[in-house]
Amino acid sequence: MYHLTEAYLLASLICIIAAYLGALLFGAGGVAPLMVRTLGEELAGPLLRAYWPRFHGFAVAAGTVIMLC
Repeated sequence: MYHLTEAYLLASLICIIAAYLGALLFGAGGVAPLMVRTLGEELAGPLLRAYWPRFHGFAVAAGTVIMLC
């Protein structure tokens, strides 16, 4: 039988996945263009080169945790 607890867990997992995908899209489509527009290409380059490895490391770790759930 389908219990209400399972429904809450499934709804929570869907919300977590949606937040994860939103963070990925925001990081790629929001942060990078904003940095380039605000700082210029010369200053944004080193900052983005420092930002992307940390961002992708977090994305891989969070994706792994979500997948294991």
